[in-house]
Formats: sequence, C-alpha cells, structure tokens
Amino acid sequence: HHRRAILTEKVERLFNPPPVTEEKLSFVGQMRTVRGKHVEKLRKKGLIPCAIIGKGLPEVLFTLQERNIISVLNKGGFVCSRFLV
Repeated sequence: HHRRAILTEKVERLFNPPPVTEEKLSFVGQMRTVRGKHVEKLRKKGLIPCAIIGKGLPEVLFTLQERNIISVLNKGGFVCSRFLV
C-alpha cells in the first residue's frame, strides 16, 4: 500500500502541478562604453555585456554581474523570463 501511495502522489503532482508564480527580479548594472572585441575583457572580470536596443532609440550599453545572473538561473523552477526595462 505504501508503494501505491507514493505512485499516486507522483501522478497527482504530474497532473496537478503547483501554480506558477511570476517573480519580479531586479539587477543593478553599470553603464559601459566598451564595445566590439574589447568586451572579452569584461567577461574575464565576471561581467556580462548587455545592450538595450529599440527602433529609433539610442542604444544603451551596460554590464551585469555574472554571479547574480547565475544565482537566478540556478534557482529551481526557472523556466523563462520576460525583461521589463
């Protein structure tokens, strides 16, 4: 009976997963002027080069700390994300 209870619990979780919650994340970045091949130096320092671009808008260049991004991605349940700037 114990084995059947465990199987029933697993099937129950499969067909009735816990609700998905939307978690808002925020990161602190630094503006950057480095571009092109030179961004490799940033990566070696543990920084991720990022850019925000939009039609008819000026490009915004910045960096984020790699360890902060990795900690978010390593959390259980991370599936996908939308970024609101």
